[in-house]
Amino acid sequence: MQPGNQVKSKNHPEYGVGKIIDKTNIFNEDYYQVFFEKMDKPMQLIGNDLELVLDPFTMFKQGMTTYTEKFKLKTLAHQLETFYFGHNTVSPTNFKIKPLPHQLLALDFVLNQFKPRCLLADEVGLGKTIEAALIFEELKMRGIANKVLIITPAGLTHQWQEEMRLKFSEDFYLMDKEKARALFELHGQEGNIWDGLDQVITSIDFLKPKKIHDDLGKRARERREEHNQRIYQACLEADWDMVIIDEAHKLTKYKSGEETARYKLGSALAEITPIFLLLTATPHSGKPHVFKNLLQLIDLHLFYKVDDLKPANVEKVTVRNKKRAAVDMEGNRLFKSRITSTCEIDRNNEKDKVERLLYEEVINYVSEYYNYAKFEKNQVMIFLLMLYQRIVCSSSQAILSSLEKRYNTLQQVEKISRILNSDFSDFEELSGEEQLDLIEKNQVMLKDPRALKKEMNIIKDCIEVARKCVKGHDDAKLRKLLEIIDEVKRRENNPDTKMIIFTEFVETQNYILDSLETLGYQTAYINGRLGLEEKIEQKNKFKDEAQFLVSTDAGGEGINLQFCSYMVNYDIPWNPMKLEQRIGRIDRIGQKQDVKIFNFVLKDTIEEYVRETLEGKLELIKEQFGEDKLRDILSTLQEDFNFDKIYFDAVIERQKEAEKLEDIAEKMYDQAEEILKQDEFLIPFTDDDKNIGEEERRIMQDLPERIKRFISDFLISHGEELKEYSNQEDIYYFKNDFKTENYQKHFSQVIFSPEKGINSEEAELFSLKNEYVRDVIADVKKQGRVTGLEVNDSRFTGKEGLLSFWQLTIENNYDYSRKYYIPIFIEEAGRHNSRLSRLFKRIDDLDIKKGSGLSILNEIEELYQEAEETAQKRGENLFLENKLEWEEKINERMKQLKTYYQEKEKAIKEIKVDNIRKGRMQAMQEKLSKEEQELKDKRNLFPKLTCEQLAYVKFGG
Repeated sequence: MQPGNQVKSKNHPEYGVGKIIDKTNIFNEDYYQVFFEKMDKPMQLIGNDLELVLDPFTMFKQGMTTYTEKFKLKTLAHQLETFYFGHNTVSPTNFKIKPLPHQLLALDFVLNQFKPRCLLADEVGLGKTIEAALIFEELKMRGIANKVLIITPAGLTHQWQEEMRLKFSEDFYLMDKEKARALFELHGQEGNIWDGLDQVITSIDFLKPKKIHDDLGKRARERREEHNQRIYQACLEADWDMVIIDEAHKLTKYKSGEETARYKLGSALAEITPIFLLLTATPHSGKPHVFKNLLQLIDLHLFYKVDDLKPANVEKVTVRNKKRAAVDMEGNRLFKSRITSTCEIDRNNEKDKVERLLYEEVINYVSEYYNYAKFEKNQVMIFLLMLYQRIVCSSSQAILSSLEKRYNTLQQVEKISRILNSDFSDFEELSGEEQLDLIEKNQVMLKDPRALKKEMNIIKDCIEVARKCVKGHDDAKLRKLLEIIDEVKRRENNPDTKMIIFTEFVETQNYILDSLETLGYQTAYINGRLGLEEKIEQKNKFKDEAQFLVSTDAGGEGINLQFCSYMVNYDIPWNPMKLEQRIGRIDRIGQKQDVKIFNFVLKDTIEEYVRETLEGKLELIKEQFGEDKLRDILSTLQEDFNFDKIYFDAVIERQKEAEKLEDIAEKMYDQAEEILKQDEFLIPFTDDDKNIGEEERRIMQDLPERIKRFISDFLISHGEELKEYSNQEDIYYFKNDFKTENYQKHFSQVIFSPEKGINSEEAELFSLKNEYVRDVIADVKKQGRVTGLEVNDSRFTGKEGLLSFWQLTIENNYDYSRKYYIPIFIEEAGRHNSRLSRLFKRIDDLDIKKGSGLSILNEIEELYQEAEETAQKRGENLFLENKLEWEEKINERMKQLKTYYQEKEKAIKEIKVDNIRKGRMQAMQEKLSKEEQELKDKRNLFPKLTCEQLAYVKFGG
């Protein structure tokens, strides 16, 4: 054995194949230094531990053949493996989804960027989460994105976690204050809690840096400094490959240079993270400088100044699809119409008098105790009062339960700690159910003992009224619900028409469930207290058995219910974005009916007045820009106006609020109009005439079938069989006799079609991402290098020759990697036959049987030389294609880099202070040199061509 030989370690087969790079003989013993690619380092090994790995040419000359089926399996494995490193995207075939054209185009757009950094700005409802997840999965499969951080508003963290688990079989760790505390206890105070986590979801307000200022007390300052060091700074040091930020319009840096803590977080991560995705339906806030600063997080060089905000520049880094233009693979429009009805609940008759009284009693309590809480600067008490105002509009049962708990808490006041143990920074992002659970867990109190005693008396009176309300199940809202149910059954001419009923609070949910079940209806329910499996179980119950699903906002996240087209909003969240999230459970891709929404509004209430005033202006936006645009803008308006505060202020101020409310509504309209006009001008929609390429379509349709054949052939080689259930089409089972220490011996539900998986949640999808499939690919590549085979194809009867397979790898030591598996067929006469070479690109399509040995053994030298020369030419063409395409991207990037630094240099030259100007100029030159050198290094692509398989082939008829 000599340097350059390929070898394996007998004692350490896990090292894989290595190459000898040095040999030493000491004390009559041979010692070798071997570089193992799998270990990514050289290892010292003794001679008798090594065995030569013969190349196919040597094996062929020595007549070392293998079974034909092993040869075919190895070829198939290599051909499938090239999909991991090819130009075409394959991640859509790896999951239980039915990807749509615009999502595939978004995936293709990002992957073809010089750096995968992008603003995903599709209109609401088009699946930006799916697009981001597909980009992540594609890059993860290629070995580029191994450590990913997803940052969302607090109210969306669970939704992202469940979506990634349900659709993509990905487990993400949800990091919050409690989890961080537990990790510090587990790993010690000095460790970095982010280091051991590869896939994390967290909320932006948990992670962002805390502001340190002189007004802080000593303990508050220490807590914030501790957070900034051990949470924020530690996260920056965790070396993420990829960061995804949802609702990215929340990252704000103003014209003055002032930036929010959220922007500081985004900016710090953008600077150190190679793969960076921002998701928002409304990236433009009506302020050009703010938009420019947001785009700088994607590409600092392209958006250095406001003048760079040209549509041509913006579309270089932006994907933006229009909801009503979106179609499926067959060209059908994706979205149906939405029909919304406001149902006014009139409580002016005598039987509802006590409900009106309860409403007034709670308003008086809330108003009076708001002033106490404001005086004591007790924000959590104010949160509680806001909740009570919403709860009394939900149901008497819910407010009775909450007030009884409050009264019991006040009775125990002497025993209760006044120290809050929870973080309320994300409070407004949570659902009503989650908010109530959080506050009741903390038992918030006022400091003034007289106010506490008085509060007990007020609550006691409210409880008495509430108890009168709940006698019997016959309140006004329930009567309206039953009236609508009867109306829908008549309209649809179907007594079993399904309907979803949303409420904010669990007690109201229980009340509705009890009432419907008493009337003989079958029901299902979802709330935040159920685990994911329980939610899926209840969803399936609703789909298969129950007529009604009663859900809270916390329960509805991540669960898609487009098989139902009717929804009742039994109570309406003050923040219209949360209402949109509810409706989005059914008004989404896959809905086949027009969506019918019934919104319950209590007449003659402050909430009704506020809603009418605000919705009047929102309706103008809808008329001017369309319903989809209104939905897009709601999240941005919430950031600037805070709907919860508007409602609560109206409750506290009562009549004095009218003029102020009109003024707020007018400002809201003006800002929305400005944003949407700027959006339309600056952010072009992605060309909706652009189509998915034929190659992508073919892969989508073809790859699952190829994987199925591969696994089937593999099982046959092990004496097993892939069997289909007679009563379940496209669902398979098999006994596993491969690596039984790692896998179950029997796979009972296996599917190969991603679309089949949408309604087969229990079945395991065998795709290129599947661990079993990947292990089989790795296993069969170890054998099957040389064989003789016969191909039954009457078109080529009598043809024979040498078939070789060559693996071309192109890399740049950074972030570029391509693999090709090239078949070359040389006829016995020594000529290359390109038609027969192409035939073997799809070896699984051929009818192959065992051949008659190596009949061309004598001519192998000449035939192999011709094959090698042909492979070199083919490989060189592929290499040059890649190189030209890559150099175009490098040159474009270099051009942007120079433009950016020229502009920066002009600005630095304007600095009057000599030493500051010189320091800035030197720092700029150093940074420019570093970035130019990195681009020069990345420019170099390195090809590697190796022969992997040889076979004597004879064609018969």
